[in-house]
Amino acid sequence: MLRRAKDYSQAYSKNNRPLSSFSDSSASVSTLGNQCTTQPQTSRSEFYELESVDEMNDAEVNIAFAELLFFIELVIWIFLQKQMNIKGDKLESLLADSNIQKKRKMVLQSQRLNLSINDASKSCADFVQQMDRVLQSTDDQRLTLRNLMKELKLQLSIQKVGWIAQFGNQGGIHYLLQIMRNLINTLRNPENPDHEEEIIAILLDNIKCVKSIVNTWPGMHLCFKSDSKMFSRLVGALSVTMGKSSTDSWDSLRFEILSLLAVVAFINDDQFELKGREVLLRALTEEGKRRKCERFRCIVDCIKKTNRLDVKKALMLVNIILDVREPEDTNTNTDDGKAMAEQAWQMRMHWRSEFMRSGLYDCIEFLENCTVTSVQIQYDSFCRNKEADFSELVSRFEQIKGEYDGIDGCFSLLLASVKNTPAENSLLSIFQHLMLITDDINIRNNYFRLIENCISEIVLPKACVDPDFRGRFEFTQDIFQFFDALNSNDLVKDKRVELATEAKNEAVAKLSQYYSKMQEFADEAKGLRKHIEDPQQPIPEPTKCQLPPPEIFSSDKSDGLLLLSNLRSSASAVCGPRTSVPPTAASIPPPPPPPPPPSPVPIPCNNVRAPPPPPPPPPPPPSKSRDNIFHSDSSFSKATLLISNLAGPLVSPELPEYLQKKTKYQISTPLKKIAWSSAVIKPNKISKDSFWAQTCEDKFATATFLATLTTKFASSKYFFKILSSKICRQFDASSSLHFENGKNTLSKKKTKIPVVINDEKILQALAILQGSSKLHPKQWRKCLLEVDDSILSANDMQQLRNALPSQDVLKKLNEISATKFDDMPEGEKFVATLASINSLSVRLDLMIFMFKFSEVINDIKSSISAVIEACDEIQNSTGFKLFLEMVLFVGNYMGSSSKTHKDAFAFEMSVLTKLTDTKDVDNTETLLHYLINSLSDYMEGKYVRFVLDDFIHITKASRTNADEISSSIKSLNNSVVKLENYLKDYQKQSPNDYFGDKLTPFLVLSKTEYDIIDKMHNSMISKWTSICKYYAFDARKYSMEAFFGDLKTFKEHYERVYTDIEQAKQLKERENQRNKRTPLRPLQARLDLSSSPLSHGVKINGILKNGKETTGVVDEIEKFLEGGYLCNVERRTPKNTPRTRIGRAAMQRQKVMNNDSLNMTKGNGQNPFDSADVGQIRIRKKGQPAVVVEKNTLNAMPDNQKKYISENTEDLLARLNDL
Repeated sequence: MLRRAKDYSQAYSKNNRPLSSFSDSSASVSTLGNQCTTQPQTSRSEFYELESVDEMNDAEVNIAFAELLFFIELVIWIFLQKQMNIKGDKLESLLADSNIQKKRKMVLQSQRLNLSINDASKSCADFVQQMDRVLQSTDDQRLTLRNLMKELKLQLSIQKVGWIAQFGNQGGIHYLLQIMRNLINTLRNPENPDHEEEIIAILLDNIKCVKSIVNTWPGMHLCFKSDSKMFSRLVGALSVTMGKSSTDSWDSLRFEILSLLAVVAFINDDQFELKGREVLLRALTEEGKRRKCERFRCIVDCIKKTNRLDVKKALMLVNIILDVREPEDTNTNTDDGKAMAEQAWQMRMHWRSEFMRSGLYDCIEFLENCTVTSVQIQYDSFCRNKEADFSELVSRFEQIKGEYDGIDGCFSLLLASVKNTPAENSLLSIFQHLMLITDDINIRNNYFRLIENCISEIVLPKACVDPDFRGRFEFTQDIFQFFDALNSNDLVKDKRVELATEAKNEAVAKLSQYYSKMQEFADEAKGLRKHIEDPQQPIPEPTKCQLPPPEIFSSDKSDGLLLLSNLRSSASAVCGPRTSVPPTAASIPPPPPPPPPPSPVPIPCNNVRAPPPPPPPPPPPPSKSRDNIFHSDSSFSKATLLISNLAGPLVSPELPEYLQKKTKYQISTPLKKIAWSSAVIKPNKISKDSFWAQTCEDKFATATFLATLTTKFASSKYFFKILSSKICRQFDASSSLHFENGKNTLSKKKTKIPVVINDEKILQALAILQGSSKLHPKQWRKCLLEVDDSILSANDMQQLRNALPSQDVLKKLNEISATKFDDMPEGEKFVATLASINSLSVRLDLMIFMFKFSEVINDIKSSISAVIEACDEIQNSTGFKLFLEMVLFVGNYMGSSSKTHKDAFAFEMSVLTKLTDTKDVDNTETLLHYLINSLSDYMEGKYVRFVLDDFIHITKASRTNADEISSSIKSLNNSVVKLENYLKDYQKQSPNDYFGDKLTPFLVLSKTEYDIIDKMHNSMISKWTSICKYYAFDARKYSMEAFFGDLKTFKEHYERVYTDIEQAKQLKERENQRNKRTPLRPLQARLDLSSSPLSHGVKINGILKNGKETTGVVDEIEKFLEGGYLCNVERRTPKNTPRTRIGRAAMQRQKVMNNDSLNMTKGNGQNPFDSADVGQIRIRKKGQPAVVVEKNTLNAMPDNQKKYISENTEDLLARLNDL
């Protein structure tokens, strides 16, 4: 063999003999094989004398290169039986190459590898044992591992398929993946960054070994077993490359990983135990959870790199993941086929949006501007599939418009889809915002049209994916068409602003006039004083004032009170006219004649009480919708309502003249009562201007209202069931804690004896304060003199003030000599340093006052403002007044069933908190439920939300204590006076004593703020006094805190009951709608994972051309993917042509965006994927083939037909579809 090699070298150097002549005969190959086996196993260095490549001349390099190539061919022909990496033609082309530098590099590389013949015959068990030893070793095995991976990579590339299968069966794949895991962990937590390049090189060889195994059928079956960790290891390796710089080593690693992932993700054949895409997604999800980021971030991160090969492979992997399709044998015309198609569409839309959220948004501009052909092909495939799915989205919108044509059905289905999810509050907020739209019919329509276009642009986006939730959404909809419609509303607002500006300017002018006139009065008063002191001085002329008095706006002019007065006037027929003078005898009509004896129901006359009437008739049968109890035409039984005062509104002697006697009702059925006996206000405590003197609750006394009230709140045993009582037992468990006193074995340090301060608590507090502040006592003294709030806070000074000893002790500490200073403990030494400051306690108080001034002022203002606003809300709320009247009426009516009942004319607000204690006969609702429903029926839905809309400051006002506010204001005044007096006698103690410089301006500010606070407090007292008088309760017995606390409790009860009522109404409406219509189909089909399109893919048996006993599986799949497989995918998802304006507008936006992007990237060239000319329109009627219409044909039409043709394409399509 050595002779043959030398002869070949000589033949090449002389005659340039073709290499193929050595391989023409199989016999010669066999002979060479026999000779090779009989030769001793020597290294290639024995074939020729090993010399330095740089020292060789060109002829020697050619001879060495020829020997190298012949040796490679010889080994491959003998051991691989024509499975060659370099075939004859390539050998001849390499030999004919005239690039001597290239030959030198190949020879040098051959010398470094020093491959021997016995290496080619090395068994797979040897490699498995070596990998096992490397994994079990605790020493640094980088060099060994690197050589092992290189050797294994070469063996896997030249050995037979059977050898690779045997290697995998003996655990070689398992060891390779374990080594890959260790390398990944090393790169994640590098101990020595200098070894990073070496680790990357080893990992790259490891991945190439795995790729060589997957390149064969047996190896692919082994890697796709159910217990395989290949996917998770590859994803982990790709995740390691995130955020790394773009270097040759990292780029090579990314490229190999992405290439292998694209191939294995494409394999979704049923003949393997695992489905590539499914396992890859699971591995990506686990890696995303581990790194706490989006699962597709590691793939998208490769697209952001500048390496074009990485971008191409990453985009190919994205397209393969999104290539979810229904099975080939699925019929999309059947229900099952449509469901499968819809599932595949949902997966593609969801994962595409997930890719965009993972960072693909930031790569779109780079991809659109990229001019690399391979990258552009993959991105065009991504865009076409995206457009196909978007057309399906538009068709689904058309389907929804056809199937869900009612507002009730859409709302019910949408509400059910977001119920008890985080999106429920957002949907509620959307409807709440919609309720703010003006009631103007013309403006309202334009509002909803604008909102419709905005929602269409969000839900049907031009990017065909979810919007970018990270930033602000930018609308591209042309809204100028709506501006003219909204101008009228703007004019109204401008008019209001103009009037308000005029009123303000007028008020400013009047203010200057009043001030000038006040100055004139002051001058006149000054002249009069001079005249009184000296009569010789002339009397000043009287000042004339012709200015109008300031306008006082009464709260009675509000719209609510005006409406309330209208309601009272409309109820005057029931209540009768009010009079301030008691009626005389002449005004009282004569009593009626006595009834005849046989009358079964005698009518009472004067003070003669009538016998009890018969029981009331049974209540009417319930109906599906509750009748309006205030607008019923049915008459209530005269036997139920017996008005005792038939002679007119007689006023009893104990009632004030402005109070009208309540109507008496005789009720045979006992009713439950409101527990208000302790909260009823006596009539003589009610003033004429009080709210209770203006009530007229008889307007609620309709027949249906009283009958329903009697039925629901009867206390008789015939009307309700007695609830069984439950015995509640409480068990007290007591346990004793046993503590053991431990002995302190630590030695005590020698403590210093205090000199002046003998109180251990004071010393300890001072020592702790100094230690926590970490400041030297001299720094404390400097900060106190300079009033430095940047170092010392108000809390630090407050702690110092609390721990400070008395003034006498401070004086003694100041007189201590310096010799005793070092013997003091830390706490005493600390306060002795500060004792040199004169009036230390007063200075601390005033500094604390200044530092906390803003906080105290804001708290007081906030509390006072809350009380003032709450008083106004209570006094001006129309709904609250109506509710109080209804409670008063219901309370008196329900109490009329008792013989000891006395009419109530007013009550305290604590009664409102007890309305939930009165239950109906079914024990399902309370009296508050009934009152809210009654108020809603009476006012036809208005004012029933008065608690939610009007009582805004009640909760904050309930936390306000009037005594605390008064005490705070008094303390504020005392501090201001104290500061003013101290500054009068203040003297500087040192050059850095800035107390006077900083607190003198503060004194002016504090006086001004105190005056404002004092006026606000007086306003609050005035408001509170007005409330007390308006609702006629004693402020000494019913404090402000109790008043607002009861209203807060009532507000919580009301809101909870109102919510329950609204939910019950919605539930009832849904039930009614469900009974009226057939069940609605869900908007999106449920995913059936058992038959999910995720498990379907292309059968690779039809792709591979080579047999299963040969290599090249991965290579053929890569060629198949590179050949444009993903570019020609046709979705079989059923689509419909857009029929509505929104659907057509969405499709038009998508087409415009795509055309712009293609023009941007391709210039003026024609898009090869366009199916029709831009000057043509494809029109298809239902059941007929599509036709192409030229746009220019519209100009050739007669004038009488042009008026029926719209100027834009959308209206033209709409008209043609309607034919």
